[in-house]
Amino acid sequence: MDKIDRKTFLRQGLACVAEKLASSMEDKITPVKRKRIRPPYAVNEVLFLSLCNSCNRCMEVCPHNAINFDDSENLIGAGKPVIAPRKSPCYMCEDMPCVKACEPGALKKIEEEPLKMGRAIIIKERCNAWGGRDPFCDYCFDRCPLKGDAIYMDARGAPVVIDDKCTGCGICEYICVADPPAIRVMPE
Repeated sequence: MDKIDRKTFLRQGLACVAEKLASSMEDKITPVKRKRIRPPYAVNEVLFLSLCNSCNRCMEVCPHNAINFDDSENLIGAGKPVIAPRKSPCYMCEDMPCVKACEPGALKKIEEEPLKMGRAIIIKERCNAWGGRDPFCDYCFDRCPLKGDAIYMDARGAPVVIDDKCTGCGICEYICVADPPAIRVMPE
């Protein structure tokens, strides 16, 4: 049996207690809408804010530097990890190093649940394809890792997002040539 130090023992114990407490209260708490896009497989926002200790392990292991600290003025969640798609989207690594690195359990992959960080919305008046300014613009469709499942091009050649298939990775927003971007990822 491996020995663990006191700090690790306390951290794991507190994380376990916090998770059990939050999960037992989950159905009694009014859902809190996320104000930021969290890293992959973030638990519900209330539980996330209580479990995440801002250790930055998820940021350290992210090969794309997609995870950063929330440096907003918002006191709730400040200093916690977020993804800002316009700066650096999540590339949904196959092995999910960020989830594996999260010792407190704020990022927790549940096999039956699909990855869902947010959802992309198209602002048609900004979109080159929708507005006819560039009828061949298909960057968001072409670069979507779920091409054809999360975004498809309609008969006019304009992109359409399928909400329940979109993971909210932000690659579409990152790659959009419109400024400001015509496709935005909103927190789930």
